[in-house]
Amino acid sequence: MIDRWYCSALERQLRKPFVHVLFGARQTGKTTLLEHLLDRASLHINLADPEERTRLLAEPGLFRKECEALPVRSTPSIVFVDEAQAVPAVFDVAQWLYDRDRTRWRFVLCGSSARKLRRTGANLLPGRCMLHRLFPLILTERPPRAADRSGHHAALVPPGRSRRLRSTFPPADLEERLAYGDLPGVSCSSMKRTAARFSAPT
Repeated sequence: MIDRWYCSALERQLRKPFVHVLFGARQTGKTTLLEHLLDRASLHINLADPEERTRLLAEPGLFRKECEALPVRSTPSIVFVDEAQAVPAVFDVAQWLYDRDRTRWRFVLCGSSARKLRRTGANLLPGRCMLHRLFPLILTERPPRAADRSGHHAALVPPGRSRRLRSTFPPADLEERLAYGDLPGVSCSSMKRTAARFSAPT
């Protein structure tokens, strides 16, 4: 995984005894980041899978039973639910289990639509959750091309939070960023676009 600016901060936050909710637009890299940080999750449910989504929509109580079936350990069992907004009852179950025992489970819920949840009146776990957001790439993650570096782009990094990344996404000039955007998958394909442009017949 290419290093993300928010990775180390999120890793620290996930240790805190709350329900953690990560929101962000589609394709900003939420699942990739959490799979990297939660590679030893006790239970991983991906509600982007139509079969899994249908199963829990038909019987939301199954999620509670699967969490309760996890063995009791000295450290919390990590329960990671991707695209959690697809089954809003997951938030109710997470609250009920969290209120029952704050040390047995560590819920990490990931979704792309907080607005959809608010419209449906879903439970956003007031007083129980830490809300995180993942945005498209910032300049620290996708630096400008050498010819565009003026030394002023560091000011766009959130104050007090900058750190040296182990790896970055392919550099891009402003024109390319405006034309194609700064989603991780799009930025990685920029190298392919450049190669295709130079190899195209004239």
